[in-house]
Amino acid sequence: MPEDEQAASVKAEASFDISADAKACDLLKASLVANRDFEEKNIAGCDGVVDSFNPPGFRIARVNGYCHEEICGSVLMGWFAVEEDTGRVFEWNVADEELGPEINPAS
Repeated sequence: MPEDEQAASVKAEASFDISADAKACDLLKASLVANRDFEEKNIAGCDGVVDSFNPPGFRIARVNGYCHEEICGSVLMGWFAVEEDTGRVFEWNVADEELGPEINPAS
């Protein structure tokens, strides 16, 4: 494979779908706030994963909090999966790479 084709292949494998990740983050934050898991003011945002790591039909994202200290450690609030077709939100088990319980918004 020519070098430029190889570079394009590597670049494609390491890409993110920004619009899909942003939509998943919005759904995720709304579900976590509605379920009273977190207050909206404490959620700084989400980080999606490289597309090739998303299981078919899902977007995986970590939810991050704000750092309120001069020196911060982890701001990780949790890992979650958003089903692309339905917008349903699940906990994501990072160690086993599998879905956990669904996050059900409060009625």
